Amino acid sequence: MNVIFTTETATTSIHANKNILATDVNSTVVTEWWYHADYEVLVVTYKGGAYRYAGVPYSVAVGLMNTTSVGKYLNTEVKGKYEYSKMED
Repeated sequence: MNVIFTTETATTSIHANKNILATDVNSTVVTEWWYHADYEVLVVTYKGGAYRYAGVPYSVAVGLMNTTSVGKYLNTEVKGKYEYSKMED
């Protein structure tokens, strides 16, 4: 199982063997995001609410983790390309 979890201040990659990696993240649009590789699910919490994106490949989550602009990356690589649903608060 691979899970990547991100907040405004840190990115953490958690693998089945419990290895943890952290990287700073800076976004004016996104408060946090996480990715579950086994289900190819990306959940993004924007300042206006959370959305679940289905069928997102691991490579897209890695790109999101490594981008310098989370908002721009989501706009070009995720939005409009994957099925999504708004999550309840």
